[in-house]
Amino acid sequence: DREAKKEMPRSLKEIMLSTIKAKLEENAIRSILLIDYAKGFFSYELAQEIINIARKQNITTIVDPKPQNISYFKHCSVIRPNRKETEDITRINYDGMASTLEKMAKKLANTTGSPYAIISCGEDGLFVYDRNNKDKKGKTKMMPTRAREISDIVGAGDTLVAVLSLGLINGLNIYDAAELANYASGIV
Repeated sequence: DREAKKEMPRSLKEIMLSTIKAKLEENAIRSILLIDYAKGFFSYELAQEIINIARKQNITTIVDPKPQNISYFKHCSVIRPNRKETEDITRINYDGMASTLEKMAKKLANTTGSPYAIISCGEDGLFVYDRNNKDKKGKTKMMPTRAREISDIVGAGDTLVAVLSLGLINGLNIYDAAELANYASGIV
């Protein structure tokens, strides 16, 4: 594999944005997934244009970010990095404690302005944080991993955000959507 990591040309960004706007006018989009591989596709301007378009239309945006680009995704609906990425973003090391995950998720949600932060914790499961939940006990939930045997993790994160989106656009709350996504990711 040889990669050229450079920013996408503005003309291509404009085509993409006009396509998104057209699909929104047709009511053909109910959720937008922004999965960042740090290969030059996203810029701050592009990510913010997509998120702002979605927010105006009340469309859910779910982001799977790379730490170096976290500032691109302010005000997305859900921010969902893995544990290592969250450590890099928050500068908090995970020590196996739920209270540490809560600190990490809170900082992640506050950094991005997102109402929900979900941290994939590998074999430890999935941690869900609802920034707007006023009930201290209901603000977080740790879900055990649903994978029976882990032989290959390729596609598990993408499956997680896709099924999370499916759950949210069909009326599930963040916890139930995350639980459904957790099962799907475990199967993958």
